[in-house]
Amino acid sequence: MNVRLAEMKDVNVIAEVHVQSWKTTYKGIVSDSYLSSLRVEDRKEMWNRVLSTKNHPTVVIVIEEDGEVFGFAAVGKEGTGKFAGIDGELYAIYLFETHQRKGGGKQLVAKAARVLKKQGYQSMLVWVLEDNPYKRFYHEVLQGVYLESENIEIAGEEFQESAYAWCNLGQLISNCK
Repeated sequence: MNVRLAEMKDVNVIAEVHVQSWKTTYKGIVSDSYLSSLRVEDRKEMWNRVLSTKNHPTVVIVIEEDGEVFGFAAVGKEGTGKFAGIDGELYAIYLFETHQRKGGGKQLVAKAARVLKKQGYQSMLVWVLEDNPYKRFYHEVLQGVYLESENIEIAGEEFQESAYAWCNLGQLISNCK
């Protein structure tokens, strides 16, 4: 597996991973009507803007095998500013279902932490839907510390989302081994 910074040529597959991962991960959690409304074209537009904007604050990373991208992560500055000492955020991490639970997530998180560390960040958090079947990955496997939960709305429904943090990016990188 190879983990690298995303390039413009990756926009289509990033959008595909994003939509397909939502449809498989959140099936039975988020309404079927919302999941079926997700369109790769919409995500292409979003990721195209991110990757084509010079010095965009979001850094996108992809993971590939034999030249085929099967997952990505996006990181940058922590978005709320309400957690003292937490300055970076893992905005997104998605893999095709066929590649989940095979170590790719750890590799993406490790690279994300390295990217943030290189940019001068000291820490990172991630927001995870409470019903996400992979929530334990952040808390138990990567040893993220629970910060708080809050309600969010998706397609008119309310969900609980929890924040997990790592105060030391070097330690998080070690946890990914």
